[in-house]
Amino acid sequence: MTTTAQMTADKKIFIAAILSSVYFVLMFTGVFAGINSVVIGAVAELVTIPLMLFQVFILGFIGYNLLKREKPLTYRFALSAIMSAGLVLCFFFVK
Repeated sequence: MTTTAQMTADKKIFIAAILSSVYFVLMFTGVFAGINSVVIGAVAELVTIPLMLFQVFILGFIGYNLLKREKPLTYRFALSAIMSAGLVLCFFFVK
């Protein structure tokens, strides 16, 4: 049985995974490279590594919850896991 606190945590993880995925898509497509602003470049550099670690954390958190069978697999967990796994794989293949 899921409580509202667990549903809220699932929703927060899902939203955070979407936002960080959007950031990495913009970064991988070169949108940030086309902007010639020092401030945007500095913010992008400061945010990139913590978001990379956050993606690994999301993947580990979802895997831990699925192995413990603490929570049933919801579409939010499944989509968050797919986005995180895809981005973690991209980290190894994108130069």
